This record gives sequence, structure tokens and C-alpha cells, in this order.
Amino acid sequence: MDGLNARAQAALKAQNYLQASQLYAELYAKKPSFRHNYQLMESLYLAQEYAQAFEISQERLQDYLADNEFLPHFLKVAVAAQRNLWLDILFASLKPYLTATEESMWQKTVARSRGEFSASYQSQHTTVMKQLQYLGAEDIFEQRASLQAAQKLTGSEFIEATKGALSDCNVATLIRIEILRSLVELQSKQSVKFLTVTGGESELLPAELPMLEEISDYQALAQQIQSRLSQKGQNYLWQILNLKLLLLWPEIVQQKITWLDQAEKALAILLPEEEKIQMESDLKLALLLEKTLTEWEK
Repeated sequence: MDGLNARAQAALKAQNYLQASQLYAELYAKKPSFRHNYQLMESLYLAQEYAQAFEISQERLQDYLADNEFLPHFLKVAVAAQRNLWLDILFASLKPYLTATEESMWQKTVARSRGEFSASYQSQHTTVMKQLQYLGAEDIFEQRASLQAAQKLTGSEFIEATKGALSDCNVATLIRIEILRSLVELQSKQSVKFLTVTGGESELLPAELPMLEEISDYQALAQQIQSRLSQKGQNYLWQILNLKLLLLWPEIVQQKITWLDQAEKALAILLPEEEKIQMESDLKLALLLEKTLTEWEK
């Protein structure tokens, strides 16, 4: 491996970055250490293979986050790969655990890197922001693509661009839910108007909104439903039922859904089993959830 490492270093010194990355890839495959991961990531970055550099870095993410010497190199790669939204969400989750010095280093490194790439990426950011601002004018496939492209935006750009989409009936409910999840992950302190799956409009503060999986009533119901499905050999249904619960997330938070502690009733509504549903309002909700998910999966 010493010979391989020497050849990689020689290629790096000669500024033949693509060849260096290929040699470091061989080295990393033989010994996937943090050091070799860094060398491969850095050579891919220098070769302007930013997406590959970011993907490789993910394999040792915890190592980069734990090492203040190597963290700045990882941050610049994430910015170069246009994973800005992911990066700002990561920062929001780590901020309570960072020292003032670490927080300052993170923010300065990211700001500097974004400045370096601003000229190259500005037109793309502008295009993505416009797509998100007029999300309701797109079909469901275009909406999905626009939301995926939103990774290019910074947290503040994303917050600004998606305000209107959250209350737009032409934006798919699960797209609105995913936007709201991102706002919660960003710990956004800007209140938003959110159009629920049942057609009501709620004013929400993302920074104070618990994720669905953090709600104790949901946790208890999920455990009961998964246990019952397992007994019937129907584990495959959980993903579908969970999506229906996700559609109801804002209303669950506001305690407008009162049957989370009733597993039988919940299953009847979520499956749905129309013959077991007694109240007309519950039947209406069950059919609405089924219709919403069917349209999403087309």
C-alpha cells in the first residue's frame, strides 16, 4: 500500500487530481480508515467531483463531526456538493452541543465556502426558489423534483421560498408535510399557515412543533398496530398506515385526532375497514386518507 500511496501523492502534487482520486479510491477500498477517507474526499473535491466527495465523506460522518481539524474540510465539500439544506439542518441539530468556538468556526467556514461558490450556483438557487414559490402550478412529479432540488438552498432560502406552499391546496399534502418537517428540523422560528389534509388551516411555529415520532400517543399506537400486523403476517402494511398518520401529524399535535389511544378504531380508519367504522366523520376521514395516498402513489 505504500507504493499506491506514493503514486497517489505524486499525482496530487502534479495536480492530476482525477488520477489521484482513483488511486486513493483503491487505497480506501483496501483499508477504509478515516485518514484514507479524507484523502479520497479531498482528491475528489480537487477534481471537482463534489457529489462523489460528499458521498464518500458520509461513510465517516461521525469522525468528521468529532474532529475540529478535519471538520472544515468536510463542510466545504458539503457546500460544494450543494447539500446546503442538509447542512443547515445538521447544524441546527448539533448547535446545542457545540461550544461557542466550534459554532463560530462552523458558521465562518460555511459562509466562506458559500461565498466562494455563490457565482457558480446563484442562478440555480434562483431557479429552485422560483419553483418552490410556484409549487402549486406544477404536477405531482414536478413537485417531488422541486423538493429534491431544494437541497441546494440554504435554510433561510428554503424558509422564504416555501412559505406559500404550506397553505396551497394545489401542493400535494405529503409535499407540504415534508416541507413542514424540514422547517421543524431547521428549528425555524417563523410562524407558518399550514393547510391540513382535512382542509383546515392552522398557524404553526415549527421550532415548537414535535415530530410525529416524538409524540407519546403516536409511539404507543405505532407499537400496538405493528404488533397486531405482525400477528397477522401483514407487516408490509405498516409503511402505508404510517404515511396516513403522517398526513395527520399537525392535527395530532393540536389534539384534533382523538382516537390514537384506541387501536381498534385507529386500524379501522387507517386500513380502512369501512364495516367497522361507526361514525360518519370517521368514515369520511378514512376515505380522505385513502384517496390522498392513492393520488400520491400514482
